[in-house]
Amino acid sequence: MMTETRGTPPAGAKAEKKAKPDKLYPAVIAAVIFVGLCVSTIGGEMLAALGILILLLWIVVNIIYACRNPARRKFFLVRICIWVVAFVSVFVSFNIKNEIMRRYANEVIVKIKDFSAAHGRCAQTLAELGIESQEFEEALGRRSGYRCMKGEGEGELPNLYYTDPGSGFDIWHYDFVEDKWTFHPD
Repeated sequence: MMTETRGTPPAGAKAEKKAKPDKLYPAVIAAVIFVGLCVSTIGGEMLAALGILILLLWIVVNIIYACRNPARRKFFLVRICIWVVAFVSVFVSFNIKNEIMRRYANEVIVKIKDFSAAHGRCAQTLAELGIESQEFEEALGRRSGYRCMKGEGEGELPNLYYTDPGSGFDIWHYDFVEDKWTFHPD
């Protein structure tokens, strides 16, 4: 007669545990949270850059696991793909956000140039250009601005700038003399 001792699993338990299918939802949930954090915060690009270093190490480890365990190879490769898609979506969203901000800023530039041509001076406030400051802040961020400054010589020069949406520290500034955007890293 065979008796089992307390605390010892039945003989088939270990085999049952291995037979359970691998779950991908933890990787999907973590990737969605990571994308949300990167996209919703100023400076998310730096978070993503730090994350990509961790991701590269993690990919190497998962490739080693996939090579050593052919039965779970598909699982490891799918997890790698989930994270690669997450990182690509973060960087694509930064480019889209930057493009939207640049288009709005270019519309403001047109209004500034039109006002200067019509009045012979630069506008002192955004309201003179027909732009509400709240709308301006929502489109270009809190660290954006417009000023009319004394230029070299006798004239006044408009000054338009906004924070880069990815880093949070770098500034895009429009040079009205050279008629181009300049990047000012922190």
